[in-house]
Amino acid sequence: MRGYYSWWVWGIRACAAIFFGLLEIFYPAPTLFLAVLLYGAFNKIDGLLSIIIAAHWLRTTAAAPLFAAGAVGVLSGMLALIWSTLEEQTMSLALGIAAIVRGSLEAIHATRIRQQLADSRPALIAGLLISAYGIVILLGPRIGLSALVMAFTVYTTAAGACYFFTAIRIRNLERATPARSQPEVS
Repeated sequence: MRGYYSWWVWGIRACAAIFFGLLEIFYPAPTLFLAVLLYGAFNKIDGLLSIIIAAHWLRTTAAAPLFAAGAVGVLSGMLALIWSTLEEQTMSLALGIAAIVRGSLEAIHATRIRQQLADSRPALIAGLLISAYGIVILLGPRIGLSALVMAFTVYTTAAGACYFFTAIRIRNLERATPARSQPEVS
């Protein structure tokens, strides 16, 4: 791996998000139970990838929010997979709050890396999309399964595109600058 940038992890994250979005388009979950399992699997994978990215930002102020966001993603993914039979309102409350917290932490990370990237807006937009999806999850019992599935599809596909653009920006920055140690983040 060249330098400290983890553009390839952002790329894997993009592929995973787009895969889960396309999976839901072509094979929509017929029940809330399956939709929660799909969301849980995605959250665990995306959370683990966030932690890997945060590890590349150690000793900077940018690491903590993304590490915490990854931990929230993994924990909410595990919650969705282990206790997917919880009452719908309880599950919506837990996963919705977790998504809002996670999205907020990712947005904080994006603002902290803006000096290293020429433009960290795609990462910021992805964080805001996660928070917006958390609000949709909180409304889940009121809006119905089909709206939740559609929102998941839009969220994962759009977040995947944002992760992809972030990966490209980091890769281009890595190629333009010589290998160096950790960046200084204000």
